[in-house]
Order: sequence, then C-alpha cells, then structure tokens
Amino acid sequence: MKLIKTIENLVEEAEKEYNKVLERTTNQKEIDRAEKNYLDTLKVLEKFNKLNGYKRDRKSTRLNSSHT
Repeated sequence: MKLIKTIENLVEEAEKEYNKVLERTTNQKEIDRAEKNYLDTLKVLEKFNKLNGYKRDRKSTRLNSSHT
C-alpha cells in the first residue's frame, strides 16, 4: 500500500507542476516537458494498478488544454 500512495503522490505533484507551468509561461518546451512528466506518472500509476488489480478512480487526471 505504501508504494501505491507514493505513486499517487507523484501523480499529484506532477499535475500541480504542470498546472503551474501552464499559468506562468508560454514557453512550449517547458509546457511539453511538464506535460510529459505528468503523463508518464499517470502511465506508471496505470501499470501499477493493472499489475495489482486496483480499480481506483483518478479524480483529477484531466489535462488542462488551455495552453494552446
């Protein structure tokens, strides 16, 4: 259970960082980097859940697409 909490915390941190980047910059490279980090953490969470049979809802995993 500790590992799933750690992964969930990483997803939350990556999502917060992504949203901060969207608010503070128009630099597309920085936005792309933050988005990739966020999506990568979601993939890790999904793989972990699939391997362990977890069926958890990801409450706030929608990307804010207002950066375009």
